[in-house]
Amino acid sequence: MTLGIKLRKEDLKGVLDIGSNSIRLVIYKSASRALVPVFNERVICKIGYNVSETGYLNPKGVEKALKSLPRFEILIRAMGVDELYILATAATREASDGKEFLSNVKKIFGNSITQLSGIEEARLGACGVLCGIPGADGISGDLGGGSLELTSIRGGAYEFGQSLPLGHLRLITTVGLKPEKLSNYIENILSSCSYITENQRFYAFGGAWRAIARLHMVQTGYPLRVVHNYTITGDMASEFCKIVSGMSEVSLRNSDAIPNQRIASMPASALILQKLIDRIKPKEVIFSALGIREGFLYDRLSDKEKLGDPLLLVCKDIGVNESRFPPEVIYLSNWVAELFPNDKKDMCRLLTAVCLLADIGWSEHPDYRAEQAYFRILRLPLVAITHKEKAMLALAVYLRYGGDINDHSLRAVIKLLNEDDIEWSYILGSAIGIAEKLSGGKSKLLDGSKLCIGSEKVELHIISSKVGLLSDEVRTRLSKFAKKLKKTFCLYVT
Repeated sequence: MTLGIKLRKEDLKGVLDIGSNSIRLVIYKSASRALVPVFNERVICKIGYNVSETGYLNPKGVEKALKSLPRFEILIRAMGVDELYILATAATREASDGKEFLSNVKKIFGNSITQLSGIEEARLGACGVLCGIPGADGISGDLGGGSLELTSIRGGAYEFGQSLPLGHLRLITTVGLKPEKLSNYIENILSSCSYITENQRFYAFGGAWRAIARLHMVQTGYPLRVVHNYTITGDMASEFCKIVSGMSEVSLRNSDAIPNQRIASMPASALILQKLIDRIKPKEVIFSALGIREGFLYDRLSDKEKLGDPLLLVCKDIGVNESRFPPEVIYLSNWVAELFPNDKKDMCRLLTAVCLLADIGWSEHPDYRAEQAYFRILRLPLVAITHKEKAMLALAVYLRYGGDINDHSLRAVIKLLNEDDIEWSYILGSAIGIAEKLSGGKSKLLDGSKLCIGSEKVELHIISSKVGLLSDEVRTRLSKFAKKLKKTFCLYVT
């Protein structure tokens, strides 16, 4: 049976990251400002195990890597990846047989390999942070198996960086896991870094530190299990890391938040983070899901491309592909924006994102559109957006579909919002719902109408040539909206 499905040609880009602990392949839809991963897989090889002691890569790790990598090569060809970039980091940089190993990797893929210096690895990691958190300002840290890269980021730009021999795999093999000895070793290396001074924010990334973030979410009952932009106070992070650094392997295995391959390195990883936090004394520790791979692609963009807004670009792509009609966002956003005359730039941006995603639930069963759209948005891999903003975005689209704001499914995530946040989402979502009913989803038809919220009334003004768009459902929505705001509604034809 032939279905005649025509697939859209994607400009797929791949990054293979050869780390000391793991080798990871990530395939992205394109190398744009809005990086969307379509494939993400790693293999734990530990090629850097004991390299600082022996001077050579771990033979068992090398063997496992060379047996595992042909799978990646087959997948890359099958997916039609347009371009593959291979990055090598600390282990192959330091090992005497690093070049030999990379030569064998090159034979598998037929690609050139970029061996990063410590400084370049630090810089690209910082670029990854900026890719997902534009305007980041503070110190960033990328913890890997073989090294720790620290950078200074000021006003959304990389200043300088350094690579330190503080990888969690390195510490386990060279220092061991005795807390006092490990603590002294870490403090001794950090004390030599004069630029590590007190900062408002510390941006943490790398697989081990992301695992700590996930564990903290589970332990505290945090309602949104998304690592990117997960933010906790410096004091809270330090105290939690102190606890994790003293946990036994048995205790760590009891948590589903930590992959089995990460358990052995968790105490050392937590202790490194604790010592860093105690030196930097940040008010906030912010975890980034983006790192060196995203930073490498971001670094290749033009200055103009880097100025693009990754949140709005992703929302636009989703809206174009999943809405009933091509989004006429300018008409819809202008129509609802008049209800928020005092909104600042960041809220206007969030309003635009809501409008772009306002129609993504249309293909669901009508009884489940609100709920499905809500959870879909919460789980989208969006960047350049805080968790609070993401909750507001999801809630607004939920209410656009007429969802019940008192539904039990909202209780957890709604804890991230205050009363003003909820009111903003309610007004915006309800107004978009009215706009969609009035225009049938063709937002250009909103031209000639206006929704106003006064001190006592909710008013819909519409020109006489558009009166035919009015329906009982539009009136019902208006009445319900006004009643919720404890106002009456009026309809004016001009």
